[in-house]
Amino acid sequence: MKPRALALGAAAVIVAIAALYVAMRDDDAMGDDAGDDAKGVRPAVVPKITQADGGNVTVRRSPTQPSGSAAPPSELPRAPVTDYMVGGVRIRDHRSGDRTPSAVPPAIHPPEGRKVPSQLTSDVAQKVRAVMTECAASLPAHARGADPRLDGTIEIAIRDRLATVTRAVVQLRDVSADAASAVERCIQDKSVGVATSAGDEADLEAYSITLAFRLL
Repeated sequence: MKPRALALGAAAVIVAIAALYVAMRDDDAMGDDAGDDAKGVRPAVVPKITQADGGNVTVRRSPTQPSGSAAPPSELPRAPVTDYMVGGVRIRDHRSGDRTPSAVPPAIHPPEGRKVPSQLTSDVAQKVRAVMTECAASLPAHARGADPRLDGTIEIAIRDRLATVTRAVVQLRDVSADAASAVERCIQDKSVGVATSAGDEADLEAYSITLAFRLL
């Protein structure tokens, strides 16, 4: 083979290699551009569900409650309501636990009615508390439960700047019934007539006060 032919063949090979190299670079560039385009394309907007966006939240529950799970509030057992009358007032008792009907009428004050200063009602209540302590002194320890207490309502009248207890109804709680009755009578009898200064308060025929004391 002549030298000229060899030279032309070598040149053709070099050109072919160069063309192949350029083609590969173009393919890589196209791939990079496609990747960039893919990065630049944002997915379809999907509403973000957050805790504040309660309207977008869908909660799916199993048809059956799993074992040990809490029942919905609407399915929880409700304590029965005790309905009775005390002193002409209807009482609806929704309490749980100790549901012994109260013998104490509630203190009712109409919204438009007169209000007695809290300091005066407190002064009267403390005098009745002293009567309670005196009457309960003879109550044996075995007659007292874990939390003995007194619920009551007293009625006072104000005349000539003096507030006087005119009526008292009390009930002992967490105290044995046979021992409680005597103490209750003692408190009610000795509370009537208890008086304290009413200051400049105008005369008042009747005003009820609720009592709630721990029995010490």
